[in-house]
Amino acid sequence: MPQTEIQILNHLPVELLSARTEDLCDILGGPTVINLGGKRPRPLVASSLLHGNEHAGFYAVQRFLQMNIGELPRSLIWFIGNVEAAKASRRRLEHQPDYNRIWTEGPRPENKMAMKLKQFIKEQRPFAAIDIHNNTGKNPHFVNVNVLEKKFLFLAHLFSEHIVYFTEPKEIFANAISEICPSVTLECGIVGDESGVDHAYQYLNAIMHLPEIYSLTETDDIHFYESVARMMVPPDTEILWEDQAPTNPNYIQLSRQIEEDNFKDVAKGSPIATFGGDGRILVMNQKSKELTDDYLSYSGNQIQLSTDSVPSMLTSDLRVIRQDCLGYLMVRRRLEI
Repeated sequence: MPQTEIQILNHLPVELLSARTEDLCDILGGPTVINLGGKRPRPLVASSLLHGNEHAGFYAVQRFLQMNIGELPRSLIWFIGNVEAAKASRRRLEHQPDYNRIWTEGPRPENKMAMKLKQFIKEQRPFAAIDIHNNTGKNPHFVNVNVLEKKFLFLAHLFSEHIVYFTEPKEIFANAISEICPSVTLECGIVGDESGVDHAYQYLNAIMHLPEIYSLTETDDIHFYESVARMMVPPDTEILWEDQAPTNPNYIQLSRQIEEDNFKDVAKGSPIATFGGDGRILVMNQKSKELTDDYLSYSGNQIQLSTDSVPSMLTSDLRVIRQDCLGYLMVRRRLEI
């Protein structure tokens, strides 16, 4: 039976060098830390499978370990997260919280597991931390930062020219670990695209060989965004494609090409969806305050942007829309360091 109590192993189970993500629940039983020594003692923390259907992180670390049999260039703390959801290839199972929303004090066993791991990480005096994800929807490979300091930005820029900044929710892994060391969240494209695994592996290999985290000094080639809002669909609103007929009087209809707008400048007045009845899209800021009227307008049967925006992570995965959100709205910012 899968467990939420974390186990910490000071060795690498040989099965992990060839395992598939759907096998990990049977191999490990629950969330697991693999704590490995290396030539440089301060460890890199690599988090994978906080979402069970996002495989790039696991396979990137697995490949790195396959290529570095013997002593590692740096100590490594590898966290393998939601193995129960990974077995079903789901973001999370219905009875579970989102494993990237548990990294603060809370009543659930998963919160207690996360706090135990955070304390363990703090005691190891880590060099840096990276949380590796795929995303639903067509996006360039991009990187999230939660702290605008030069070492965080250097770590981010090594992965991508597309850097997204936000400070909420506090409950995500990288935001929580930012209190301990420089941390970033890698977004490695859609599941199944091997370029995401390749990119994460190359990045991991580079970081593991770095003697130190330097300070970012150049910003000319950076596309810097601030994430300002999250678009969510209320439970009582049916979600349909534009060519489908509603069965609920309150509905929204989405274009099957919705993902094409990710990381593009979309002008005020552009349609996001059509709607019927009381069908709605809600817009929440980073502190979960509703700001729908600031970002969306309802005209005729269309839901339109009421301000110029850059969407990200718009998805056509209806399960993810229900479990998480439709996508995010960002604004371009000038990065000053």
